[in-house]
Amino acid sequence: MEINYLQALRDYPSPCPDREEYKYKLAIEPLSLSEISDLEQSYNNGVPFPKVLRELLYLAGKNCYVCDYGLYDTQQEM
Repeated sequence: MEINYLQALRDYPSPCPDREEYKYKLAIEPLSLSEISDLEQSYNNGVPFPKVLRELLYLAGKNCYVCDYGLYDTQQEM
C-alpha cells in the first residue's frame, strides 16, 4: 500500500529508536490488507474506509504508540 498521509508514522515505527528498551516494546504493529477488508465488510458494508484510516490500520492497526486501543485485543472487539 502506498502511504500518502502517514509518512512520519511509517518512518518512525518506534517512539525512541535510539533507546534499546523502547525500540521493540512500543513499536507499531500492522494489520494485513485482508484484515482491513474484513473490517470494511463488517463495519462499513464493504465500502472502503477513507485513505488515511486505511493507512493507519495498515501501519499500526494492532498496536501504535500514539493511539489508545483501550482494553480490547482486536479491532473487531473495539
